[in-house]
Amino acid sequence: MRAPFLSIVALTAALPALAAEGGPIRGGEHDGFTRIVLEVEPATEWSLESRDGRAVVTFPGRSIGFTTDGAFDRIPRSRVTAIDVGTARGGGMVALTLGCDCRVSTSFVGARFLAIDITDRVEPTPTGKAAPDEALPIGEAKTLADVEHALVRQITRAANQGIVRYSDDARPKAPERPESSANPGRPLARPGPTRGTDDRLSRTSLPPSGEAQLTIADLLRHEQVSASTVFDRDSRQARQRPPVKPVPGVCLADRALDVTRWSDGTPFAEQLIRFRTRLLGEFDQPDTGAVDGAARLYVRFGLGAEAVALLAAFPDAPIADRAILVDLARAVDDEPVAPAGPLAVDAECPGLHGVWLAAGGAVPVWRTAGGFDAMQAAFAEMPTELRGLLAPRLVRRLIDAGRIDEARLIYLIATRSGEAPGPGLQLAEARLAAAEGRSAEAVRTMANLARSNEAAISVDALADLVRVALDAHLAIPELVATDLATATLESRGSERDARLRGLLAETLAQRGDLTGALTELRRARTDLPSQAAGFGSLAVQLIGDADPATIGDAVYAEAALGAEDLIAAAPATDPARAAIAGRLVDLGLPDPALRIIAPGLDAGHEAARIVAARAEIARGDGAAARAALGPLASTAAIELRAEAYARSGDYGEALATLDAAGIDATAAGYAWASGDWAKAEGAADADRAAMARYMAARAGDAPAPAAVDDPTGRDPAGLDAGAAFAAPLPPLERPSLGAARSLLATGGKIGGFVESAIAEP
Repeated sequence: MRAPFLSIVALTAALPALAAEGGPIRGGEHDGFTRIVLEVEPATEWSLESRDGRAVVTFPGRSIGFTTDGAFDRIPRSRVTAIDVGTARGGGMVALTLGCDCRVSTSFVGARFLAIDITDRVEPTPTGKAAPDEALPIGEAKTLADVEHALVRQITRAANQGIVRYSDDARPKAPERPESSANPGRPLARPGPTRGTDDRLSRTSLPPSGEAQLTIADLLRHEQVSASTVFDRDSRQARQRPPVKPVPGVCLADRALDVTRWSDGTPFAEQLIRFRTRLLGEFDQPDTGAVDGAARLYVRFGLGAEAVALLAAFPDAPIADRAILVDLARAVDDEPVAPAGPLAVDAECPGLHGVWLAAGGAVPVWRTAGGFDAMQAAFAEMPTELRGLLAPRLVRRLIDAGRIDEARLIYLIATRSGEAPGPGLQLAEARLAAAEGRSAEAVRTMANLARSNEAAISVDALADLVRVALDAHLAIPELVATDLATATLESRGSERDARLRGLLAETLAQRGDLTGALTELRRARTDLPSQAAGFGSLAVQLIGDADPATIGDAVYAEAALGAEDLIAAAPATDPARAAIAGRLVDLGLPDPALRIIAPGLDAGHEAARIVAARAEIARGDGAAARAALGPLASTAAIELRAEAYARSGDYGEALATLDAAGIDATAAGYAWASGDWAKAEGAADADRAAMARYMAARAGDAPAPAAVDDPTGRDPAGLDAGAAFAAPLPPLERPSLGAARSLLATGGKIGGFVESAIAEP
C-alpha cells in the first residue's frame, strides 16, 4: 500500500511570501545612526550615489512605487531632513536629503529589505590631533565589534568540537631581557580582554604583572592556536591512501588545465580589452595569441558560451589546445562535452584532469576512493568563483551516483570561503538535504528558488521540488502542477525537455488524472523518439501504481486498455505489468490482461505465470491455466492448479492436488463437489457438514444416526396443543426421518394452538 500523501503546502506554509517591491518607506532611529528601509527583492539591481548633502538610490530599468507616508513617524528630521521618490535612469528613485556630514552605507536585511544607514562620524581626539587611522563611524565600529564577538564564539565552538586546538602552553614565554637595558625597545601594546569574550581565549591577552611585554616576534615564534577544517581532515585521510597514477598518453598534466594562470589578476574587462584589440592583425589575419588568450580568459571567468563562439569565429587560427578549450568551455556551462574529446576519456586521472572529467559528465564521477581524493584536492585549489561554478554539478552527479558523503565534502570545500552561497550552491545544498532524508528542509529551499528571478535555477529548482515531493509521497498542489506544466511547455526542445515531461506525467497521475498522464507520455514519445523506451517504462509504472478503488474501476480500465501501445515490454517493467494485468483480471478483463502479461510469461517469470493462470481460469479454460503454471510449486501456484482442475470439472484431481501438498484449508470445497463425504464433514459450514454426514451414511461409508421419534421422549401425537407449543425442537445436527416426523407432528399442533390463541376474544 502506498504511503498517504502529505501536502507541500504544509511544509511551505512557514515560508515568508515574496512580497511585492515598493510600498511604504520606513525609518528607525538607533544609537549613532538613522536607518531607512526599502522593500526590495534581492535580485533587483540598484545603485547608491552620495554627494552635495544628498543620498540617491536608483533602480535602473525597474519601476518600483515607494511612498513616504509615515517615513518620519519614528525618526527625527536631524540626520535625514526629507525623503523624495520619483524616477531616474528609466526606473524608480529614492532621494534622501541629509542634515549632517554623515556617512551613508547600505546593506540587505532579512533578504527582503534594503537598509540605508546614515551614520555619525567620530569626532577628533580631545588633543586636536587626528586619530592614527581614519575614524570609523559609530555604526561600523559597532558592526566590527559584533563581528569580533561572533568570531570568538565560532572559535570557541570549533574548539569544543576538536577542530581548533589551543597550545599546551597558554602563552609564549617572553625572552629574558637585562634589567639594566637602557633601551628595551617599544613593546607591542596588546589590548585587554573584550567583555563577553571566552576565558580560554583571553588567557594570553595580558602578561602577568612584572613580566616583559610581548613583541610581534614573540607572538610569531609561538603557535597559540591551530585550526583544521573538514577539508584538512579529509586531505590527511586522503594522503594515507595510495596516490592515483596518471595513465600515460591519456591523462593531461595540471599545467594544461590550470585555469588560474589564465588571468593576470587585473579586472576582467581590462584583460578582455587588451585581447580583443589584437584579435585581428595585419591584413585581417587572426592573432593566434590574442584569440587563445581571450578564449582562456572567458573560461577562467566561467563564460563558456563566449569562449566557444570566439573559437568558432576564428576556425583557421592555429590554436594548439583548441579541443581542450572547447571542452572546458562547454564544461563550465554544464553542456555536453565532445564524446571523443579530452574530457571524455575513460580513465581515472588525478589532479585537474580528474576535476574536469567529473565536471564534464561524460564519464563516471566516482570510480575509487583514491581517485576522488586526488580530484577533490585539486578542486580545493581552484579559484573561489570556479569552485562555486563547478560545485553544483559535481554535487548533483555525486548524489546521482549514491556518493552522498563525497557530495557533502565538495559542497563544504566550495563554501569554505565564508561567502554567502549563490543560487546554484543553495540548490546543491537542498539536493543534499533531500538525499540525506531532510525532505522538509529541501522542499522549503527549492520552493524559494523556484519562485526566484533566476531563470535557469528556478526551473531546475521546480523540477527538483516535484521530484522530492513525489519520492516523499507529498501531495503536489494545483499551483505547483500548473507551474510545472508551464515550464515544460517553455522548455520544449531543451536539454530539460524529457525530464520535465516525465515529471509532469507523474504529477498528473498523482493528482488522479491517469488518462492525462498517459496522454502526455504519448505526446512525449512522439516528439522525442530517442526517449520512447523511457516513456514507455514510466507509463507502465504509473498504471501499475494507480489504484482502481481511488480513481474508479471504469477510469482505470479505460486508461489501461487505451495505453497498451505505451506499455513497454522490458524485463524491468515485468513487475509493474504483472500488477496491471492482475488488476484487469479483478475487473473481469482477462483477455487484455493476457496480452499485457505475455512478454513476462514467455520469459517464465513466476508473477506473470500466476496472473496468466488467473486470467485463464476467469476465461473458463482450466487446461490453459495449468499450462501457464507449468512446474511452479509455490502455495499460490498449487491452489491455482487445483482451482484449474475444478474449473475443468475434475474435482477429484483438485482434491488430490491439495492433499499431495498437505493443504487442507480449502479442501472442503472440492471434497463436497468430488463426493468425498468423509472430508466434507470438516467443512466450516455446519449445514454442509451435517449433510455430508448424512450422505456418508447413505453411501454406507459411515453408520446411520439413530432414529429419534420424539426428542422429548414422548409421542408427539399424545401432546396437547399447549404442550406441543412449549416442547423443544428436535436437534438438527444429526438429521433423521424420525426427527423429521416429530417436527411435522409437533408443527401441526403448534399451528392449531396459535390459531386458537388468535381467535380467543
